[in-house]
Amino acid sequence: MLLPNPTFDVEEVIVAGGPWATRIATRVRIHTTLPDGSLYENVFMQNMHMRWARITEIHTLDDNVVPARALDRLAACGVPEAHESPIVDAAPPPD
Repeated sequence: MLLPNPTFDVEEVIVAGGPWATRIATRVRIHTTLPDGSLYENVFMQNMHMRWARITEIHTLDDNVVPARALDRLAACGVPEAHESPIVDAAPPPD
C-alpha cells in the first residue's frame, strides 16, 4: 500500500432492504502522515448493492485531487510506485 499506516474511520453506514436486494451506503474518512511529514486526509463514500449476501455493485465517490497531490508528494520522497500506471481490470462479462 502506498499510504503508510492509514487509519480508516467509518463515520456512517446505512443499510436498507431485504436479503434479496440490500442497499448499503457508507461514509469513510482515511488519514495518515506521509513520509514528508504532511497529513493526508480524505473522505470517500460507497454505495453498494447486495443480493443474497453477494455484493453485485460498488460505486465509490471521493475527491480525486487529494490522492493525486499525495501521490506527487510520495513520488518527491522517492516512492517510485507513486507515479506508476494504474492497475486496470478487464471489463467483466455482460450479464
